[in-house]
Amino acid sequence: MFSKIQRFTENLQTHFNNVSIGHCLRVDDLPIKECIELCECLNMLECNFSAYILESTFLPSDKESYIISIDVAIEKRNLQQESICLIIPTNTNHSAVSSLGNSFESFDTQDFLEKLEREFMDRIPASIKNAVKKSINQAKKTTRLQTEDMVHYLNEICENPTLKTVGTALWKIGLIPDKTNDFVERLKHNYDLCKNACISCQTAGNSATET
Repeated sequence: MFSKIQRFTENLQTHFNNVSIGHCLRVDDLPIKECIELCECLNMLECNFSAYILESTFLPSDKESYIISIDVAIEKRNLQQESICLIIPTNTNHSAVSSLGNSFESFDTQDFLEKLEREFMDRIPASIKNAVKKSINQAKKTTRLQTEDMVHYLNEICENPTLKTVGTALWKIGLIPDKTNDFVERLKHNYDLCKNACISCQTAGNSATET
């Protein structure tokens, strides 16, 4: 399986193979589920570093062996006895994260995602690649589409590279899932429906605020 978490694991392992003991790195803003998956994968490796997740309200209690507080993370960093990969969940208190200061090098997640997007696209079969590109180009007409959204979309297609997956996974890039084989012909209509729905929701929200 070729997945985002797998590539994340490989990249981080390579990073720590090229630094000295005591090096500390942080990976910012991952969803809780991905934090847990990445931490578990890293700690299964025979490697020269330990992976932890910064404490968060939303982390399940059965994962407490992976969870670490800001104070303990800084204490471990100051001891310089082990290398640490600190994974920080999305929506973690920014003041808490900023207290890490220069103690932890920041992993360039955006650069990683952009490279991963290209890797995933290269792995998609030629028979469906045109449909994938048209779907992404249509979805890009909205400013809300992020690189991470495209990575998740392409990841799912790589795991099951069929035209049906290209259509049913459209929700990952902000469009309506479409199980039909001719969904590409309706992409513009699909986008318009989503756009109008957003406008209706925004209008309703503004009306509720005014009342």
